[in-house]
Amino acid sequence: YRLRKLNIMATKINVRSPFYIKVTPSANTITSVSMQLYIYSGAKLTPPTSSELRYTITKEPLDSNNYVVFEISELVRDYLDIEYNGTHTSYAVWVRPDFTITTTGGTENPTEVDYIALDGYGYFTDSINPELQRDALQSNLIIYKEENEDVILPVFAEDTNTVKYYQDTTLRHTVTISDTGNTNQKIQYVSSSVVTGTFNKIVVNYGGGAGTDRTFTVEDLQCTKYTPIKATFVNKFGALQDMYLDKKNTESINTKSETYKSSNVNLSTLTYNVNEHQKRTFDKIGNETIVANTGYISDTHNEVIKQLMLSEQVWLEKLDSTGDVFPVNVTTQSLQYKTSVNDKLVQYTLNFEYAYDKINNIR
Repeated sequence: YRLRKLNIMATKINVRSPFYIKVTPSANTITSVSMQLYIYSGAKLTPPTSSELRYTITKEPLDSNNYVVFEISELVRDYLDIEYNGTHTSYAVWVRPDFTITTTGGTENPTEVDYIALDGYGYFTDSINPELQRDALQSNLIIYKEENEDVILPVFAEDTNTVKYYQDTTLRHTVTISDTGNTNQKIQYVSSSVVTGTFNKIVVNYGGGAGTDRTFTVEDLQCTKYTPIKATFVNKFGALQDMYLDKKNTESINTKSETYKSSNVNLSTLTYNVNEHQKRTFDKIGNETIVANTGYISDTHNEVIKQLMLSEQVWLEKLDSTGDVFPVNVTTQSLQYKTSVNDKLVQYTLNFEYAYDKINNIR
């Protein structure tokens, strides 16, 4: 029974990519394997109860193989429903597959393993069953922020020790990360609102012993005459990540409808009203779109742009007095990466469509 395990920590599953479990008997020849798959949120249960049991699946080996392989990501992802309303919240679930192996010599029950599942994914180059980072759950080491906005940094609580804020070499504040084992805090969104004074560096300490540091540089965006927009999206690691679109943005509306011709003749008088529509419209709907621009950013942000375009869940928040958050879909389908070497200045234009009809037609 071959499973990857990280000390006493739970192995992290990124369920937008497949996660394979290979089950092999310790002796004899396998005839079948039954898997009971438990999926639940909240505190870790040892063991989970029958109310957390979601699937029971039995498989037989193919050909002469003496093993069975299960792929569980699609099953688990049904239980990860991410929402965002302006508050960053941890979305994760506990997963435990319990196996009963039937062999020619009897049955085996391998030791159970608990996983923690996030709505992340690996790239093809990350190989099979990638765990990815277990500290700060974002790729970019340069963070851009609006002058009056907080930096929200997602970290994985199991492996992160501290998050420290510096102004150059001066320590401003230290946040100690603790893990209670509850899924509602596995991803912790550390806010810079706790910091007194300015800061331009964040150091995340992670791992066992003295740990290892990952350092982020923080840069304020230049003042602009445009109302900035904050895009929040589910990134590669299954965490909510913020990105600012602080330059020109324009909105538009597209409508579509059906039409038909009506007969307006009053047969009793053989007249018709010239003010009445002969061509009538029905089922008219409207969809609004928005085109937004980044400022000049580092070409290391190409990875952030990539993950934003690959995200299935994106929200926009106009940083005005309303504070309203709108679900959107990224409609930019292709984009050429820019670099400081080739393009001198790196800036992007992105197209979004609001993820709802303008007219309330929910029934």
